[in-house]
Amino acid sequence: MIELRNITIRAGQFLLENVCLKAEAGKFHVLLGPSGSGKTLLLETIAGLIMPTSGEIYLSEKLIHKIPSENRNISYLPQDNALFPNKNVFENIAFGLKLKKQFSNATIEEKVNDMASKLNVSHLLSRSVINLSGGEQQRVALARALVVNTPILLLDEPTSSLHESMQEDFCLLLKKLQKEYKLTVLMTTHHKDSAFLVADSLHFVDKGTIRLSANIQTIYQSLLPKNIAHLLGVSNFFTLSTANQNNQFYCEELKTTFAFTQKTIENTTFSIGVKPENIRVIKEEDIHNKYPNRFVAEVEEMLFKENDTLVLLKVPETSFRLKMQLTTYNQKKLNISVGKLLHCKIKEEYISFVY
Repeated sequence: MIELRNITIRAGQFLLENVCLKAEAGKFHVLLGPSGSGKTLLLETIAGLIMPTSGEIYLSEKLIHKIPSENRNISYLPQDNALFPNKNVFENIAFGLKLKKQFSNATIEEKVNDMASKLNVSHLLSRSVINLSGGEQQRVALARALVVNTPILLLDEPTSSLHESMQEDFCLLLKKLQKEYKLTVLMTTHHKDSAFLVADSLHFVDKGTIRLSANIQTIYQSLLPKNIAHLLGVSNFFTLSTANQNNQFYCEELKTTFAFTQKTIENTTFSIGVKPENIRVIKEEDIHNKYPNRFVAEVEEMLFKENDTLVLLKVPETSFRLKMQLTTYNQKKLNISVGKLLHCKIKEEYISFVY
């Protein structure tokens, strides 16, 4: 387990203050947050590259924050990969093994070849790292981090330099290797999709603190700070207030009543958030049926993505604007066009509670 207890780090004007974190052993943990939130500082502190101003760091219940970085038994892959430009691929991967001075040349060669095969870089071993593609450099750096066989792997924005089409494959590779080697991984990213592909748990970093830690399966059932909800793709926010005693609440923005049957709500006024893809259109033949959490909005604009359509809606009575996203196929099938009045609904299970 990685445990941070009240860690404070000052870097110029930036301050990480009283950060606490528990990362269970053998799991894939992701620090998710915007650029400049302090994610890299946390990794560098765990790796021993930066000394905290105060607080304690434990690895497997052993206090390590005063132990030199080279003795912490941690592998760290920085965002820029930190490959040695004067060494070829084989020499880069072998660097950590040679530094240990525990292995014969034959053993080092065997370990490097085995890891290179797993990372699909065997054909590059004699090449200079300078002329490798971004994806190739990333796999070489990952091979170097893994070949020394430490139980903990720290990854700083490992997909940031990769083309969008390569990010998913690299994340799947990371998850496969984490399971195979039973690693405890702590990875930073500001990409929501990358985080969800690999994470067992998410730790949200914002403005120098960890605002929330949650299991990947239950994150949307947690009470979320608005900025974290926005980071997770929630972009429609509404305020509800008590309408009656039957767990029903009025939304002034949408001029409608929300009903909750799956949980009892004690607050008289609170906020909710909904992802654009979780706003559904009621078919014309069904608009006279009773649906909870329904409202009427006019299509103000449509923006087309590769396979989806982002529909910008406006509620006529309040001029409140919100976003809906659906497949372009469904947009055409439902004959959605600018100026059309739509009857929409929001299922209770897709509502996030925010503050």
